[in-house]
Amino acid sequence: MGLRLQLGLLLALLGAAAASERCFLPKVVGRCRAAFPRWWYDPATQTCQKFTYGGCGANTNNFLSEGACQQACGPAETGGEEETNEIPLPSWTEAQRPPTNAMEKPGRRIQQPNASFSYQEYCTGKFVTGPCRAAFPRWWFDSEKQTCRKFIYGGCRGSKNNFLNKDDCMRQCSGEEAGLG
Repeated sequence: MGLRLQLGLLLALLGAAAASERCFLPKVVGRCRAAFPRWWYDPATQTCQKFTYGGCGANTNNFLSEGACQQACGPAETGGEEETNEIPLPSWTEAQRPPTNAMEKPGRRIQQPNASFSYQEYCTGKFVTGPCRAAFPRWWFDSEKQTCRKFIYGGCRGSKNNFLNKDDCMRQCSGEEAGLG
């Protein structure tokens, strides 16, 4: 065989070995305190196992799905597509902001009728930190005091009275821009 072909084969084998090495890394929950469902390959049992990932400090033996884990590390290893170590976080803005058809005016907001928005659902009741242990600063509407107040959201199973910032909270629930009303 020619030297170029041998070198190409060697590099391909090294690449495949590096891809499979990830399957022998230990499970790493991470030092952060969020709670993301993930999968890791357990070489002792030769199976993909579910675990709760904290959100930071992972190694590459951390998969978004059982299928991705099996594709990369399962018995019929194909090398698979490389998984990223990046943590996809939900779009908190879209996940927590109620849908609305509002006309914005400086300092005030006129709420147009929208069957999907419910003041009762989004703007009443206390905040809910939730059982997860992350620490996201958020805002909730205190309907008794008619103002928005800061709280710490744990990252899961909160209430809909949960806004990314004070402006969003005030716009949705009081009809005023924060600091202008």
